[in-house]
Amino acid sequence: MHIICPLCQLPLTQEQKRWHCDNNHSFDQAKQGYTHLLPVQNKKSRSPGDDAEMVASRQRFLDKGLYHTVADALCECIVDYAIQHKLQTAHIIDAGCGEGYYTQKAHQALSNQQIAPAIIGVDISKYAVLAAARQHKAIQWFVAKSQAIPVADHSADILFSLFSPIADDEFQRCLKDQGLLIIASTGQQHLIELREIIYPQVKDEAFNPQTALSNRFKAISNTRVHHQIELADNKTIQDLLAMTPHYWRASPERKQLLTQIDQLSVTLDIQLHCFISTPL
Repeated sequence: MHIICPLCQLPLTQEQKRWHCDNNHSFDQAKQGYTHLLPVQNKKSRSPGDDAEMVASRQRFLDKGLYHTVADALCECIVDYAIQHKLQTAHIIDAGCGEGYYTQKAHQALSNQQIAPAIIGVDISKYAVLAAARQHKAIQWFVAKSQAIPVADHSADILFSLFSPIADDEFQRCLKDQGLLIIASTGQQHLIELREIIYPQVKDEAFNPQTALSNRFKAISNTRVHHQIELADNKTIQDLLAMTPHYWRASPERKQLLTQIDQLSVTLDIQLHCFISTPL
């Protein structure tokens, strides 16, 4: 995949620790290995996205392997597509990569099948991308918006976006014709036990991404991950809360209730929706 300049969309060339375009726009690669490609005029705050504490909570939680079934299902979708399309190199974008847990799992799964992974991870949070770059050196990491991914048109075979905003027009721009898009959404029972503690009344709404994507993508499959996981201590419970939107939505009084719980069994109810990019 060709990386493009966020200011003028010309191709960026990497020389040692620096990216530059023919219009003399220049971006230094941080010593940790990531590159900041989010222009200040595209920021809505000084440090958009997840803060350092949220990133650390998610990293601790995911490193325990409690969401490994989600990663396994994602990797199966990616590998099946790569094999079916006889890809020798799989060009992949993780849009909203966070600290890189799923990005790294995809890289490993393709490598295990002798398919060369060419993966970039993009997130608006500099703290998340920093955490990812510190752990996984074989992946290219960029601070950028999912609505303005710094890659050339129609250059990715696969794009996945897990629990992140959907930018349907941008995803189609990035994907090749018949490229694979994978979207994760939560079902009605997802973390229901946690939600029953922190909300006086639990909503049973579930988002269906097909509504937002039907004009640009063709749905081909759904995979449901539905089972119980055991949270063995209060720190793990707190980390789970901190990595979800519920942390911001629940009242301080309700969140206080969780500090008194040392063990909790919660339901995972996640759908992986696979789509194929179609011409406009």
